[in-house]
Amino acid sequence: MAIFRPKFKREESIQGIKLALLLGGITFFQTMGMQTITASASAFLTGFAIVFVLALKLIAQRQFPRPLDLFITLICIIGLGLVTESHG
Repeated sequence: MAIFRPKFKREESIQGIKLALLLGGITFFQTMGMQTITASASAFLTGFAIVFVLALKLIAQRQFPRPLDLFITLICIIGLGLVTESHG
């Protein structure tokens, strides 16, 4: 039985390592933050990453997002607010 081992270029490996460290850092800080905030607030902040993706698109592509992207982002934020709303 052969084992499939993809070959990555050096640049791809470095980018993968950077993304892994970023994800690890985000997970670490979210876990540490759970000691001081509620689970619903943590879920809201995690879901709020949608807005950051839209901002990254603006920066990376150097063009304003389509109206549909803005509308969908707004709907997601409203949905996150409704789902994670705390009644305490």
